[in-house]
Amino acid sequence: MTARHIVLRIFLIAIATGRRAGALVTLLWRAGRWRAGALAALAVLAGLLPPVTVLASGLLIGAVPAAVEHGIDSPQGTRALLGLALVGAGFALTGLTETAALCLGTAFGERYAAFAGELVGSVALGPPGIAELEDPRVAAELGALDGLARTGLHRQTPVAVRSLLTERLAGLGSAALLFRFSWWAPFLLCLGWTVASITGKRWFARSFGEAVSEGGKGMRRAGYFRDLGTESTAAKELHIFGLGSWLRGRYAEHWTGSMSSVWRMRRIGGIEIGIGIAALALSHGAVFGALVVSADRGGLSLDALTVFSLAALRTESLGFIGGPQLQTARAMVAAQRIVAFAERLRPIEIQRVGVGSERHAVAVAADDVTFCYPNRSLFDQLRLRIPAGQSVAIVGANGAGKSTLVKLLCGLYQPQGGQIRLDGSVPSPGDRRIAAIFQDFVRYELSLRDNVRLAPKLTDDELRAALRSAGAADLPAGADTRLSTGYAGGVELSGGQWQRVALARALAAVHSGAGLLILDEPTASLDIRAETELFDRFLELTRGVTTILVSHRLSSVRRAERIIVLHAGRIVEDGDHDSLLAANGRYADMFRLQAARFADGGVR
Repeated sequence: MTARHIVLRIFLIAIATGRRAGALVTLLWRAGRWRAGALAALAVLAGLLPPVTVLASGLLIGAVPAAVEHGIDSPQGTRALLGLALVGAGFALTGLTETAALCLGTAFGERYAAFAGELVGSVALGPPGIAELEDPRVAAELGALDGLARTGLHRQTPVAVRSLLTERLAGLGSAALLFRFSWWAPFLLCLGWTVASITGKRWFARSFGEAVSEGGKGMRRAGYFRDLGTESTAAKELHIFGLGSWLRGRYAEHWTGSMSSVWRMRRIGGIEIGIGIAALALSHGAVFGALVVSADRGGLSLDALTVFSLAALRTESLGFIGGPQLQTARAMVAAQRIVAFAERLRPIEIQRVGVGSERHAVAVAADDVTFCYPNRSLFDQLRLRIPAGQSVAIVGANGAGKSTLVKLLCGLYQPQGGQIRLDGSVPSPGDRRIAAIFQDFVRYELSLRDNVRLAPKLTDDELRAALRSAGAADLPAGADTRLSTGYAGGVELSGGQWQRVALARALAAVHSGAGLLILDEPTASLDIRAETELFDRFLELTRGVTTILVSHRLSSVRRAERIIVLHAGRIVEDGDHDSLLAANGRYADMFRLQAARFADGGVR
C-alpha cells in the first residue's frame, strides 16, 4: 500500500469518525443542553489540571535540593513550599472535579438512556402504518438497538465521553509543554499515539459494527430462544415435551454463529494493532532518548527534565485509554445507527381527527385500491362503499385479504394505488374516529382499569358499563388489579376473559366518540355460541356506529346488515344473509358447510 493510499484511508476514517462523533454530540445535546454543557465544562477543567500539576511538580522538584541546603525559611524553601502547595491544590481540584463530573455524568446517563429509548420508540411509532415495522431489516435494526440499550450502554455514555474528553485535553496540554524542549517531540509523540489510536479504534469499530449488523441478526434469534426459556408463556410446553436441551442447543448455536463474524473481524485486525504498537515504541524511544542525551550533556536542569519526562508520559492520554474509549466508540456507532434509523423511518406528522363524546357514524369509501406484498399482489382496483351507520361483515377463506383490508381501513397500511377515505379524509393511526380490536390484541400487564381505558378517559361508572356490555363484569379482578401473576396481587385471565377485556376497550372507545368499530376476529377463543351472542350484543350496543365484523364463523355474523365475501383480493359477493343464501354462491356453500359441522350444536 502506497503512502498516498494510507493518507487517503486515514482521511476517510477521520470523516467517518467525525460523523459518528457528530451524531453522538447531537443526541447528547438534545437529551439535556445544560447538563451536556456543564459536563463539557467540567471535562475541560479536569483536562487542564494535569499539565498545570506537571509544571508545579517541576517547580517542587527543582526547589527541593536548594531548600534542603539553605533551609525551609530561605527563598528557596519558600519556592519549594509554593510548589508543594500547587501540587496539592492540583490533586485536590482534580479529585473534586472528577467527583462532580461523575455525579453529573451518572445522572445525565439516566436521562440520556431515557431519551435514546424514547427517540427509538417515537421513530418506530412515527410512520403512518405498520408496513415498515414488518420489514425484516427494520425488525433486525430495532432488535440490535434494543440489545444495545439492554447492555446499559446509554447510561454509561455521558461518563465515558467526559472521561475521554478529559484525557484527550490532558494529553494535548502535556504535549504542548514539550515544545519548550523541542518542536518535533510533541509532534512525534502525537503521531505515535494517533496511529495507535486510529488502528485500535478501527479494529474495535469494525468488530463492533459487525456485532451490531451481522451479529445482531443472530443475537436477535438467540435472544428469542433465551426469552423462551426464561418467560412463563412457553414453560408448560418446554417441560412437557422435554425441550430444555433443544432450547439450550439452539441458543448456543445462534449465539456462537453471531459471534463468529465478530471474532473473525478481530483476528483480521491483528496486523493493524501491531502497527500501532510499533509507532508507540519508535516515537517514545526517540523522545526519551533525546531527553537522556540532553540531560547528560547538561542541557536540561532537574526541574526541566522532570516536567518534560512527566509531560511525555502524560501524552498517553492521546492514545487508547481503555474503557472510556471503548464505551465512547460503541456509543458513537450506536448514535449513528439511531440517527440513521430515524432518517430511514422519518416520523410523519399525522393530522389527528378529533371527536367529542357524541357518536358520529363514519362513512367508508375505497376507490380503486391497489395493494401488493413483496411476494404477491392482493388488491387490484378494489372498490367498496360502506354508508355511515351500517353493520358489515367481511368473510372469506384464509388469505382472501380480510385482515389486510382492515389494516388499510385503519391506516396501518397505505395503498400503492387508489385511495381510502373515512368521511372524506384519509385514515391514519391515532385517528380517534376508529376503534379496532384484532385477533392478536395486546394483553397489557396493567390494571383492568388501564387495559380498558388506554385511549379514552372513563369514569368508574363508564368503566363498569363497558365491562358489563362486553360480558366481562364477572372477571376475578377489581378495577385496579394488575392483570399478570408476575406482580404481587395480580391475576391471570383466561383467553376468553382477555378477549372480553379487549372488547370492553373497543366499547369504551365507541363511548368516547369513535364512529367506526372494527372487530377482526378477536373472539376466536370463544365458543361459537358465545361468539354469536357477543356479536349480537355488539350490534345492538353499537347501533348508529359503522361496524365491520371479520370472522370465519359465518353463523356469528349473519345478523349484520350486509355481508361482503372476499376471494383472492376481490369482492365476489355482496348482500345480506338471506340474499346470499338465495344466490347459492360461495357464501351459501361456506355457510352450509359450517352449519353441517355444527349441526349438533343447534347452528342452522
